[in-house]
Amino acid sequence: MSVKPMTKSQLLAALAERAGIERKDADRFLDVLAERVVLELREGRPLMIPGIGKLNVRETPARTMRNPATGEPIEKPAGRALRMSVAKALKDAVN
Repeated sequence: MSVKPMTKSQLLAALAERAGIERKDADRFLDVLAERVVLELREGRPLMIPGIGKLNVRETPARTMRNPATGEPIEKPAGRALRMSVAKALKDAVN
């Protein structure tokens, strides 16, 4: 049985109710938080969100891969990968 993820609208309603603020203020906060996360990670700085976890960007080297359909080699350029370590408090709360 699959469970549908919470939508942005549902999240905003829950945040506004719990914090006792207007929904538009919760929406603005969420937008600013997402913007800050992107800015920090784009600059290569790790970001710790207390109670949630740590986000960071890891550089990935260029490498040769194989096309699974044809078996021919493909060059994959160097890039960046997003990594997240979940906070112990969150793991404990879920379990």
